[in-house]
Amino acid sequence: MKNKLTGWKDIFTFSLIQSLKAKSMVISNIVLCTIVLLSIPVISLINGSHKDSKRTTDISTVKIVDMTGLGIINNVDEFNTNALKETDSEDFEEDSINQVYSKVKYEASDIDLSKFETETDIEKIYEFEKDADYVYLQIAYLENSFDLQVIYSSESKIGEKDAEEYSEFISNNFKNVLLGLMQLDEEQIKILDTTVMSTYYRDLKEDENVENDGDKVISKEELEEKEKRNKIEDNHYNIIYGVMMIVLFVLAFGGERIAMSIVTEKASKVLEFLMTSVKPMAIVVGKTLSSLLVLFIQGALLLMSFVVSIVINGILFNDGKIVLPSFLKGIFNMDNFEGLNIGSLLIGIGLFILGFIFYALIAALCGASVSKIDEIAEGIKIFTMLLVISAYMVMFFSMSRGYEGDSIYKTVILFLPFTSLFFTPSVLFTGYATMIEGIISLVILCIVVVLMVKFVASVYESMIYYSGTPLKIKDIINISKQNKKSYEDTERNK
Repeated sequence: MKNKLTGWKDIFTFSLIQSLKAKSMVISNIVLCTIVLLSIPVISLINGSHKDSKRTTDISTVKIVDMTGLGIINNVDEFNTNALKETDSEDFEEDSINQVYSKVKYEASDIDLSKFETETDIEKIYEFEKDADYVYLQIAYLENSFDLQVIYSSESKIGEKDAEEYSEFISNNFKNVLLGLMQLDEEQIKILDTTVMSTYYRDLKEDENVENDGDKVISKEELEEKEKRNKIEDNHYNIIYGVMMIVLFVLAFGGERIAMSIVTEKASKVLEFLMTSVKPMAIVVGKTLSSLLVLFIQGALLLMSFVVSIVINGILFNDGKIVLPSFLKGIFNMDNFEGLNIGSLLIGIGLFILGFIFYALIAALCGASVSKIDEIAEGIKIFTMLLVISAYMVMFFSMSRGYEGDSIYKTVILFLPFTSLFFTPSVLFTGYATMIEGIISLVILCIVVVLMVKFVASVYESMIYYSGTPLKIKDIINISKQNKKSYEDTERNK
């Protein structure tokens, strides 16, 4: 084996220098890095996400409906005093929820609840004008618990996010209002500190935040957890689909470059010259590893460009603050990577490396199957077909979200060497595959890569010296059989 690999370092260095010096490589790197540099600011500009850091509210007035019997409605002016407007406090710093809603005015509602029966539908009690800029704050008290409902209409100016953030604001500060209203002594204040604050918001028209399941009422906390889980599942899909597309792009770009490099050197007789002193396996290993390093160098450049793009976005749209735009925060939230740990990370990296080597070997084989540069499209057809079929297998499976359960199809694309690179690392990181499945996939891919290296090395020399019409798969297999038979005959005659 040592003799077969002798000289691979020279091949590696030669191929690496040639690849990095190539004009096409330099131009493509400049173009890709420029696109990545501009991507975040441009997307922020289009989506208007640079405005996310500037909180605003369309709520100008809150109408209080007092159902407590504690006389809160008789002291509504307390809401308009310092209890909710301490703008000098650290909690009321600029652009915080407290600071935004400290400007809201409060007034007593003119709704007479005594005119309505207990089971009257809420939409018959509260009315909103078309472009209303107010919400109702319904306050109830029962068994040491205050129940605060922020009632709004989606047909008014008020949006769901606005109502949700105001609910958070009033929940955080309502005890300050009570302290001002009731003039409590120390013992009563201690009791107040143990009082439960149940706060939620309701859309008068759709009532999206309260659901009924028979006689069971789903609480706001349960609904928020359900919504959070749905968002995480959506982010999982985006991560899996995004990784697949990135891998597809890198392999398509890198594979074609590898094949073009092989056929160019073959046409110029450079490879024939190299094989006078270096074994085919050394050439295969050297060229494959150099191609892999080139891909990692390109990846590092793109990653650096991405970081710089975030910095530029912060300078342009966030007053110099280096923060991820909102459309990226959801993706990079660690809640989305439930299966990520040291073990899964190492397995994922191993799958990426071996997967790229596997496809690089196929690309090198395709490049050696043709004799002329103008035949490269014919030669790389097999590589492209395998790439597209594998990617589409993962794509259609991901679109149906089949990765969320267990099935034979999921097992196939987890372990199949052609698809594992596209699928296994991302489902491993997001928690849809176990460590055991990741290890099995890695072992299978490792075995296939070793066998692939041996196969490519066995046919590479004959293919390099071959000159004629592009070789088909059956032709390459026949070359392997002939070389194996020749080797056995040689060994028998010794």
